[in-house]
Amino acid sequence: MIRALRTVLEHRPELHTEEGTFRMPVNANSTVSNVFTRDTRHPSVLVADGYGLNVHVHHGQLVVRDGIGRHRRERRLSRAERAVRRLVLLGHTGSVTLDAIRWCADVGIALVQIDTEGRVLMVGTNPSRADSRLLRAQAAAPSGEVGVVIARQLLAAKIAGQADVAEHALKAPDVARSVRATAAELEQARSLVTCRELEAQAANSYFSAWAGQPLCRFATRDHARMPEHWQYYSLRRSPLNRGASARNAADPVNALLNYGYALAEAEARLAILTVGLDPGLGIIHTDQKSRDSLALDLLEPLRPVVERLVLQLLAVRHLTKDDVTETRDGRCRLLPPLTHDVAELALPLLREAVAKPAEAVAHLLAGSSPSKIDLKTPLSRANTIAAQAPGARSNTTAAKAAKTRPTCQRCGVDLYGSARKLCPTCWPVQRREHMRQLGEGRRGQAEPARPSVEELSGGISLGRYQTEILPGLAGLPLPEIERATGLSNATCSRLTRGLQLPNPKHWRALAALAVVRTPSVASQSGRAFQAGPDLPSADHEECSTGCRAIVGAAQLRTPTGSCPVRSP
Repeated sequence: MIRALRTVLEHRPELHTEEGTFRMPVNANSTVSNVFTRDTRHPSVLVADGYGLNVHVHHGQLVVRDGIGRHRRERRLSRAERAVRRLVLLGHTGSVTLDAIRWCADVGIALVQIDTEGRVLMVGTNPSRADSRLLRAQAAAPSGEVGVVIARQLLAAKIAGQADVAEHALKAPDVARSVRATAAELEQARSLVTCRELEAQAANSYFSAWAGQPLCRFATRDHARMPEHWQYYSLRRSPLNRGASARNAADPVNALLNYGYALAEAEARLAILTVGLDPGLGIIHTDQKSRDSLALDLLEPLRPVVERLVLQLLAVRHLTKDDVTETRDGRCRLLPPLTHDVAELALPLLREAVAKPAEAVAHLLAGSSPSKIDLKTPLSRANTIAAQAPGARSNTTAAKAAKTRPTCQRCGVDLYGSARKLCPTCWPVQRREHMRQLGEGRRGQAEPARPSVEELSGGISLGRYQTEILPGLAGLPLPEIERATGLSNATCSRLTRGLQLPNPKHWRALAALAVVRTPSVASQSGRAFQAGPDLPSADHEECSTGCRAIVGAAQLRTPTGSCPVRSP
């Protein structure tokens, strides 16, 4: 890390001529030229700064144009060059075409826009397909036990990192022990409120080690131009704000921290979208309008990375008037090339540091869901690395080879690639044994008793239906029978004509309809109807059409064998 920082500091723009290459001096007149003639220090980060930024596609290549005034530069990227992973736009004037956004999404380049005040204005990437089951688990996490587990893990990583920074970078072992003691209490926390209180307590102890130290060193020629309060770090807050907020930093250290946290927030948001979560549904940070709460949750373990980088940068670099400036309202603003150096050094570190925490959060949420969700590792590629480890592929191949020659499950004879599980000799024996066991099981079971006709009909026998109910259905309207039984019109028609015997469960409903019809028929006959054998009446041919249909279909007769309706 220190070597990389020294390389950045020792860099000077070079002028290429026919006589050779000459290193150009750095002064007030050449500062802007130096910014836009330097090359990036890390191949995965491309920073565009200035006014009138333009990102478009020309002849299949991505063209990035930036600069100030006459100091302009143009850089081109081809689709085959996959080294660049982040395109950072510092500024608020310019344009990005739609085909450039699609070009970046196709090759896997994330767009990050940060304004001059350090605010993250845009983070664009190609997110993975969202899983509604995972999002539902994320929304329910703050009210469940998994939310406390996630909060403890993220805050424990942050506190452990800050204790390490306090002990080694700030040379404050007492503060480190105090912070680690708070981390031990965090392991016993059982609510999000307790986790937040312990985190605030650890942060107060940690930043007390920063206070009063001469963290910033300025060039001798610019020392008199710098405000007095810039030379010593006081608090992690800004006097320009009413509360305890550190926004609108009034000193270079807080300005560097805010800028580094903005870069970390952008990386956290990219990681959240990659693992399929929603950046706005937080756990530690409550939901608020226009705030990515989960990105701020994931920012917590990244804060020690930013703080360590800022301390290392200030340890090897003397700030000049070309690095920082004070605005009219008292804010401290970072200037290029300092902003470029920090972005090029921080983003690769943050991208690597955020991978495991983001995947751990996604896996814990997936484990809390009642559905089975695959545990993917798109950031760290842990699953792919494990699958490609030495021996992993050979074991899989050996397992497949062992299954290529199936054998009989009973005698072990080679089946020569057949899909059967038993050989031709064992299969009949196994089948006979199976049928024998099945027959013994069935004999041991008692057959369920079938309900009788009287039980289904509510006490009405077949003879009673034929003699008392059926004759009374002859003159009933079919719609009444349909409403009472729920049968179709055609079926009701066949019932009234005696062509079909209804299910006994309908006999009671039919008896209620025929109760008015039955007495009139009985009065004509003078005697009760009796069920006879399945023989037609002897004189049913002499009856009317209606009577012949009833008697012939019902196959009834009186004791004398005459028609029951017309007999005297």
